[in-house]
Amino acid sequence: MLFGTVAIISLAAMQLPQTGTSRRAEDPDRTVCRASQAVTGSRTAQRRVCKTVAEWRAYEQDRERLRREMMNTPGPPNKV
Repeated sequence: MLFGTVAIISLAAMQLPQTGTSRRAEDPDRTVCRASQAVTGSRTAQRRVCKTVAEWRAYEQDRERLRREMMNTPGPPNKV
């Protein structure tokens, strides 16, 4: 009996609509702060960087573009 109740509650929870999370995540003007680069001279301190969602998207796209360019660029020839 307990198992059936737990199953019904978990099914009901799975079907509940999410309120506002998708709209908030899509707002390009919302500010998001992330822990970024480690502070020089410290093992634990990190610098917080705050940007809008649109700026973070552009930053990530630029990083991905640069990564692809570096992966496709041939290195110096091997001298034997």
